[in-house]
Amino acid sequence: MLLGREHESAAIERLLEDARSGRSRTLVIRGEAGIGKSVLLEYAIERAEEMRVLRARGIESEAELAFSGLLELSRPILDRLEELPVRQALALRTAFALEPAKAVDRFAISAATLSLIGTAAEETPLLVAIDDAHWLDSASLEALVFTARRLEADQVAFIFAVREGEGAFPAGGLEELVLKGLDADPAATLLTSASPARVTPRVAQRLYALTRGNPLALVELPRALSPAQLAGTEPLEEPLQVGTRVERVFARRAAALGERSRRALVVAAASNSDEIETTAKALTLLALDLAALDAAEAADLIRLDQHRLAFRHPLVRSAVYHSAAPSERRAAHAALAEALTERDAEQRAWHLAAAALGPDEQVAAALERAAAAALQRSGYAAAAAAYERAARLTAGGPERLRRVYQAADAAWLAGQTTRALQLLDEALDACQERRLRGGLLALRGHIEHHSGNQTTAYKLLAEAGSLLETRARAEAVASLTDAFECCLWSLDLTRGLRVARRLHALARPDDRVEDFLASQALGYALLSTHPAEEGMPLLEHALELADTRELLQKMPRYLGWIAVPWWLDQTERGRRMASDIVDLARDQNAVGVLPEGLTFVAMYAMFQGRWSGAYAACSEAAILARELGQLVQLSHCLWRFAWIEAARGEEQACRAHVGELRELNEALDMAWNGFRANRAVALLDFSLGRFEAAIERLEPPRGRSRNSDAVARP
Repeated sequence: MLLGREHESAAIERLLEDARSGRSRTLVIRGEAGIGKSVLLEYAIERAEEMRVLRARGIESEAELAFSGLLELSRPILDRLEELPVRQALALRTAFALEPAKAVDRFAISAATLSLIGTAAEETPLLVAIDDAHWLDSASLEALVFTARRLEADQVAFIFAVREGEGAFPAGGLEELVLKGLDADPAATLLTSASPARVTPRVAQRLYALTRGNPLALVELPRALSPAQLAGTEPLEEPLQVGTRVERVFARRAAALGERSRRALVVAAASNSDEIETTAKALTLLALDLAALDAAEAADLIRLDQHRLAFRHPLVRSAVYHSAAPSERRAAHAALAEALTERDAEQRAWHLAAAALGPDEQVAAALERAAAAALQRSGYAAAAAAYERAARLTAGGPERLRRVYQAADAAWLAGQTTRALQLLDEALDACQERRLRGGLLALRGHIEHHSGNQTTAYKLLAEAGSLLETRARAEAVASLTDAFECCLWSLDLTRGLRVARRLHALARPDDRVEDFLASQALGYALLSTHPAEEGMPLLEHALELADTRELLQKMPRYLGWIAVPWWLDQTERGRRMASDIVDLARDQNAVGVLPEGLTFVAMYAMFQGRWSGAYAACSEAAILARELGQLVQLSHCLWRFAWIEAARGEEQACRAHVGELRELNEALDMAWNGFRANRAVALLDFSLGRFEAAIERLEPPRGRSRNSDAVARP
């Protein structure tokens, strides 16, 4: 057991034992800098007898390098890639730059990570230990948290160590262990053992109060105090802020090494790699060498071996880097950039950016290339950061706005909805060029359509369609398709018909996907507002064009439009199409399109009376929709849950899902959902024998055609 951490040590022992017994668990150790997270992680590694340890550490300067953390962690089990399905193995090889770059769905990489770790755990129990997880690159963190949440009956223990106050960590639903300071007695023991001179009880009490029992502060602060201060004959400095104080201690220790050693440490701190070769080359360019780091190693600030340089603690790296003058940091980054080869183009671009004093088109272009490379590996968060930094280094004009747009697009794909919207609003305020403005509005409207208010989304998408119609026809088709769907969700069928006619006129008949979307949209619109025979021929034509594989490859966000067989009373064909989509999405690891495909699998199962199968498909879809922020798909799942429960007479569960659906609808402004909620409650009334109440609920509001009921399919 660790000193003063008996409860925490026991929690780790239980975690490891559960994993050995085939019950996967995850523990997030959270606390301030120096509180003992890394010590507990090392304790877990020491206690992981008969387990294989996979470990990684987040590094602040590597946070924008997509999949760097996942690669570090996966190196010991990369030989197991051959045991994965071909597409999953290819997804990880592409992410790790082991294969030529190509676009891979970010959720495919998460699914492949789940398979890789699960496969390795079949041979021997695993401990996956991630220190400083708050600094892990977003792509790696997403894949690892995705995996940790889904492992259940596997021999895997996950431990994430996270510093409090260093940004959001996606710990929702994961077990947390929040570390506080040590109690007084173990703190006094630690303080006494670490102090270079005798500490009087009164000073020990004062240091305990000032440090709040922070172990790192208790170890480091006595070394910065004089014997007289430790003896209580000289006063302590006040106020003492633990985090900044500890960093100042490290900075002073680095400065005391001498100018050459301090400058060499700044270069090492600026490097985003622990590999020593690049640092050595950069030192040479600055008329320094590795020997300048000997004093830092002797002072226990770093550890050196033949190939690696590791800082004793992340706070040492942070203290050395931030205590250096800005000009020193820029010089270090410039030398590191020059030391890197084209093989490390992404790292080189970020070092060049850190060395830049102002706008620099060459550096911005290098960052844009780095962003494009990250996109090819589905590293959307890294791409977003690189595009945004490139935009900041661009002097102005359309080129800067284009890069802001690219940053917003990548941020949306990375799940950073708020950041994407901020970037889009920034660009829209300054953009006058019509095509670029149309693209910005189209993306802004698409995001609003999937996660916000449908009325607002429609206005943005309609304006985007007008701007793009004569300049970028394919983009205009996509915008108008989104706009038409907004009308459906809002039950504004008259406006929807106008949009559908416009879309149908714009789409090229020789493009199967565009023709499919336009024919189905106009068919829906006519069926909902005119006699059925006017819309049916268009829907039949759309069904002839429906090709799930082509649609998945060209326009995956419109997969839900394969509902066309239902309109034509071809339930079995629709079931096969929906099943094909889900199978294809799983085969290609296209996790992002699974929620929509699964909701249609559930719909057709409902039509055929297979309630349990429908509920199971809907449950999987709802879990994914919540995680991916697909609120529209979540609303479809809630409606289907409520419908099945109503048919079964499960009143409490039905009303709970109806309530959640209505609450969600306030944000989405989807009148369709309100109508469907009423239908679910009406079915519940029928199931429970409350016939008059059911009939009253089913009476359509005045002024709406009964044909509009057609759009409210299950």
